[in-house]
Order: sequence, then structure tokens, then C-alpha cells
Amino acid sequence: MPQPIDLNFDPSVFSLEQLDALLQAIQPLVGQLEDAYYQALLMQRQHTLPGIPQPPNDPPFNDPLPF
Repeated sequence: MPQPIDLNFDPSVFSLEQLDALLQAIQPLVGQLEDAYYQALLMQRQHTLPGIPQPPNDPPFNDPLPF
């Protein structure tokens, strides 16, 4: 199992250029993590576990109510 990374640091010891470079390095990683998370959610909805009933045609939560 991977070891956790300690991200506790004092930002005052870094220059703005160093913090900007760190942010630029982290942003693509966060984007990849978000993409993988939403892809996993999509795959979970497509491949439900056997024996667990699923609601039929459950509309997304952000759809307006049908009238």
C-alpha cells in the first residue's frame, strides 16, 4: 500500500514562483483524478452488482421535474 504524503508545510517559506510552479504541477493531476472518479461512477451505474435492485430509469438529480 502506498505511503501517505505529508502535505503540511509553511507556505511562507516558498516564493510565489515556487508556489505557482507547484500549482501548475498539481492541477493536471487533480484533473486526472476527477476524470478517473467520474469514469468509475459511470462504470458503476452501467455494471450494477447482482442481486441489488436498481430503480428503473432514475432521472439525474439536476433535471427539472416533469409536469
